[in-house]
Amino acid sequence: MDIDGQDPSAIWYYLFLNSDFGLIHRLVQAHIVVHSRGKIVSEVTINGGTSRVDLLDKSTNTIWEVKHGMRNHALAQWQVSTYIGGEITSTKATGKVSGYGAAGAFQDFFFLNCLGTTYFVYYYTPTPGVVIYEIKPFRKKMPDEKVEKVYLPKRIKRDAPSSAYAFSDALETAAVLGLEITAGILIGKVCSMPGGCRDYFHKQFA
Repeated sequence: MDIDGQDPSAIWYYLFLNSDFGLIHRLVQAHIVVHSRGKIVSEVTINGGTSRVDLLDKSTNTIWEVKHGMRNHALAQWQVSTYIGGEITSTKATGKVSGYGAAGAFQDFFFLNCLGTTYFVYYYTPTPGVVIYEIKPFRKKMPDEKVEKVYLPKRIKRDAPSSAYAFSDALETAAVLGLEITAGILIGKVCSMPGGCRDYFHKQFA
């Protein structure tokens, strides 16, 4: 089943069966928010809630739209253009959307395990206002590999503990779907556990 248009990756069929194609999109947003240390917020409503911005810089009110693959680049630029000047009606920020977020603002990656295959999720900011993410199979998971706990990089715990909550929501969704996540080159995997992932994060960062 070639939903992605690139290869018949199992992850797309899996997300299709679970009716959650937006999961990886949300993980990219959450990964950016966590590493911004409070500077960037996601899912910001504007114009009375009629539109929703993917990412917003609270210090400048500039924005980015997140899309999968360069084939959606033009659509992302168009969407951002329609949001500029919009009145922010979210508790996450105030004022009006001022313009396009900077090109080159974000560039990072994480890994996602699904149905025995590890996927490389890489995102970058090729032009103002646009964040593009790509997904590629990385390797097959070995039969004896098991995930038992959730870990976050120490620098997040030290510098921005409250920002971990945004990532935990996306991680919790992934856990429900039976997926595993490794954030960047640092360990950060997900599995089922007593109380769920959110309870685990709250215990770690309370």
